[in-house]
Amino acid sequence: MSKSTKQYFTQSGFWTCPNNVTDIILIGCGGGGAGGYGANGINGSNANAGGGGGGGGAQQQFAYVSVIPGTTYPIIIGAGGLGAITITSNGGAGGDTIFGTLATFYGASGGGGGSNVNSAGISVAGAPYKSIGTSNSYASNTMGIDYNQSGITRTISIGTTNPIYYSLALGLPGNGGDGGQIVTTSPVTGNTGTAGNYNAITNGIYAPGGGGLGGASAGGTMNGGSGGGGGGMGPQGSGGNGGGGGGGSTTSFGTGGAAGTGGVGGAAGQISTTSNLGGMGGNGGNANNNSGAGGGGGGGGGNANTQVGIYGFGGNGGSGYLYIIMIG
Repeated sequence: MSKSTKQYFTQSGFWTCPNNVTDIILIGCGGGGAGGYGANGINGSNANAGGGGGGGGAQQQFAYVSVIPGTTYPIIIGAGGLGAITITSNGGAGGDTIFGTLATFYGASGGGGGSNVNSAGISVAGAPYKSIGTSNSYASNTMGIDYNQSGITRTISIGTTNPIYYSLALGLPGNGGDGGQIVTTSPVTGNTGTAGNYNAITNGIYAPGGGGLGGASAGGTMNGGSGGGGGGMGPQGSGGNGGGGGGGSTTSFGTGGAAGTGGVGGAAGQISTTSNLGGMGGNGGNANNNSGAGGGGGGGGGNANTQVGIYGFGGNGGSGYLYIIMIG
């Protein structure tokens, strides 16, 4: 070929190798991880309900592979992880983007669900990669434990002739909001969720999701829920913002926390209008399609004496993509 030709896939399908092509470069990304659920508020307690962790932003990877002219290769574009819809559950992992049997571009892990048990529990954030042998990887910190981790660059062997090389630190996720310290004498606003991390591939347009703000306490006793963590930035899109924490409630009402900023979507926590009914946590923002970005974590519900505020949902991760560059 006189010059390289590029095709871009945003949906699953098929690619037939032209007659004069024997080598291609693949540049792809799996789906971003989804945000975790926030926790319910707590009856008659001064401990804050934790926000859900933000989903990881997927890594962009590349591979140089040999292909056979006239052969049709199936392509699967990894779906974004589904936001958690069960109380304190983890967000779904992003799907893998796959080219035939020659290369796999891994999706990111989902964020952990919020906790209302620990007085200072931090929701586990999603990682920008998944551990081999499990569908999701929920680590104790933003980096987690990965397979074949060595130095700055790692290699995943695809067969014996087509390795994929990619950078270590792309699209790290944000943590969920801290559960907050127990207090007995002063009102405490729920904690703000941690923002997601930037992706190493950036053009100054996209950004990680921002952490949701905590809801305000009511009457000096019933604390608001903590905000959700922001989703990690993807190679081609911003992470979902974390949802705000719900306001606490007694005979007075704490205001809900605002959603995070800087990323996409996200809802504020609610203020209750009924005595002793805690405000709902806000939902995390959904990442855009074909971005590889992580969804935002849901906000925690507000505390109350009678009926606690319920959790916010985690946001969905963004789907992946694949470029095929024909080079000869």
